Amino acid sequence: MAVNLAAVRTRQVTPPPQPPKPVKQTKAQQKAAQAAEQKAKTAKVMADLKVVPEWDSLPALKKYRYHPDGGKVMDFDDMCEKLAQLSSEISFRELQKKELQREIELAMAEAGADKVEWEDRPVTMVHSRSASTVDPHLLLEKGVSPDVIAAATVEGREYSYPLIGRVPKSKESSK
Repeated sequence: MAVNLAAVRTRQVTPPPQPPKPVKQTKAQQKAAQAAEQKAKTAKVMADLKVVPEWDSLPALKKYRYHPDGGKVMDFDDMCEKLAQLSSEISFRELQKKELQREIELAMAEAGADKVEWEDRPVTMVHSRSASTVDPHLLLEKGVSPDVIAAATVEGREYSYPLIGRVPKSKESSK
């Protein structure tokens, strides 16, 4: 087999990439980096000790403002208070809704009707079943390997939202 020596001699060899040269920081940048490092260390210690800071000890939350359309300006405290109030109200309304649904279901069952008309709106008994799920423990019992179960598992979509917990009974009774 013939080798083209001219092509071999002219081939460019790229040197390996060099790490970027460090950029000199100003004293202000160094202080900011040190402060950020100290904050990270403090946050790690607090997380390790499971210490939860009070909201008003965090400057970013103290100065945060929300301007709802046409409403008054709300700070973090106002927003949490309003969310807790709305959550309680929604929970109360959901309980009332379930109770009324149960009563309507009983009334329609007694009448033997699955669908009726009420003020030009249909009222229908919906018979459904929740989505089926696969129990990995049962699969293991049936001889399916854990690797196959893990490979076939589809993760749910991620979401996040603030959850305001209830006041502990010990603090509630002292108010």
